[in-house]
Amino acid sequence: MEHTLSPVDWYMRILEPLNSTMKLDIIERLSESLKSKATYAAKTTSHSDFFDELTGAWEDEHSVEDEMSK
Repeated sequence: MEHTLSPVDWYMRILEPLNSTMKLDIIERLSESLKSKATYAAKTTSHSDFFDELTGAWEDEHSVEDEMSK
């Protein structure tokens, strides 16, 4: 029977021999990546909110009708 490691166990085997400073650096980077993703997720709580933020991204004095008639 084949035993496969979970991703967490696999990473732990890789990280185990690292010194404390390196491990703390990894923890810090992981924390920062989670914070930046949480900030982005908070800004775009839903797909409709995300697309609403894009509305008007290209603003000028021309209406849609003007652009289509060109």
